[in-house]
Amino acid sequence: MIYKDELREVHKISMEILCDVIELCKKHNLKYFAIAGTALGTVKYKGFIPWDDDIDIGMLREDYNKFIEIAKKELPKKLFLQNFHTEYDTPFYYSKIRNKETKFIEEYYDKLNINKGIFIDIFPIDNIPDNKILQNIQYIKSKIISNIFISTSISEISSNNKSSKYMVKKLIRKFMNKIFKNANKEKIFYMLEKELTKYNKKKTKRIGRVNENEIIKINYIYPLKQLEFEGIKINVPGNYHEYLKNRFGDYMKTPKEEDKRNHNPLKIKVNGVEYDY
Repeated sequence: MIYKDELREVHKISMEILCDVIELCKKHNLKYFAIAGTALGTVKYKGFIPWDDDIDIGMLREDYNKFIEIAKKELPKKLFLQNFHTEYDTPFYYSKIRNKETKFIEEYYDKLNINKGIFIDIFPIDNIPDNKILQNIQYIKSKIISNIFISTSISEISSNNKSSKYMVKKLIRKFMNKIFKNANKEKIFYMLEKELTKYNKKKTKRIGRVNENEIIKINYIYPLKQLEFEGIKINVPGNYHEYLKNRFGDYMKTPKEEDKRNHNPLKIKVNGVEYDY
């Protein structure tokens, strides 16, 4: 858990990044919306979930691809667009916008030769088939490819959970890393992207991040609404109640202390001051 004062500083830097991203989206008429914990925080707290330490936004794949090309040219110099195409060792399929003047070092990524600044996450959102069998097939295939892609770069898992379930996951990741660390990472990435986008030319009633097992009815998202988040207005799913209920269940219930999760950084550097944990 990040100490309160440092977390406040992380939130401040994250908000500065978010404002720059929103500005680009407005300038180029791109639609984004808060997802996951950021959507929950917006509705429940009008800002960050008190223990959360990042921001998650989604864009439909077409807008996401446009944003990536624009961000390469128009992001402020202190920000860095991070994904597989900009840093080969990047182990995730989506993008992060990082502040290059800061550090937010997670054990998960500690040994990777990548930028480790404070960040926000930007996820591509794709069409998902309405047929349950096809959903399951796409989920299984994309999850397998996604895990192989991650395993080319790292031998750890992101959770610090010590349960037997997660210890098994940790052993599997180490085993997969030994097998795939010298694999053709570019080929695996494009296999994953092909699987994730295979229904984008078909009309479906569902969208989401199928490899994360997040499947959303499109009418939960559109038309978008704007709500307050840390003093500014941001886009959220139009039917945010159904979206959050689908994602979290009883989302107004405060989780148990052990379920209040964040990224558990090893080190933070902000405003020139470093904090170790």
